[in-house]
Amino acid sequence: MMITFISGGARSGKSSFAEKQVLAKSSAPIFAATGRRSDQEMAERIDRHQQDRPNSFITKEPGFHVKKVFQETDHHGVILVDCLTVWLGEALFRQQMTVEKVESEVRGWLDIIKTKNLDVTFVSNDINEGGLPPGTENYVRTLEEVHRTIIKQADTVVQVRAGIPFVWKGGL
Repeated sequence: MMITFISGGARSGKSSFAEKQVLAKSSAPIFAATGRRSDQEMAERIDRHQQDRPNSFITKEPGFHVKKVFQETDHHGVILVDCLTVWLGEALFRQQMTVEKVESEVRGWLDIIKTKNLDVTFVSNDINEGGLPPGTENYVRTLEEVHRTIIKQADTVVQVRAGIPFVWKGGL
């Protein structure tokens, strides 16, 4: 089992960095995209990401249902989940999950990853670095809790700023 957590601000280069790291581990890794085409802007973002992504990836678009990707992947599979920020928005606002249910879901992911000896890289955004906009406190606090839960189990933790990776835990 190998868990990598990569975070960074918007347009920091975190996704490109994560893709390169994952492709170094597997010639055909799974890309689990959490975004869904909810509006024109999101559809354009998804299209742009698909065009930019190397063809080596086996792309799955589970949206909220990330656990299903873990369940369906063979033992020792390599998976890139991009991104937790979008997944959490779906969990809290569309699925109406409580914080406790979110935490339980993420712990369930980690159990499957361990049981199946998967190599999973999670990508997320750093959004707690400039004060909290009104009305976002619960979302940001829950995202930080999700981060802590994954980071506690992670072998490697990296923060990307302006395309430069800073390793906080483990090594590359």
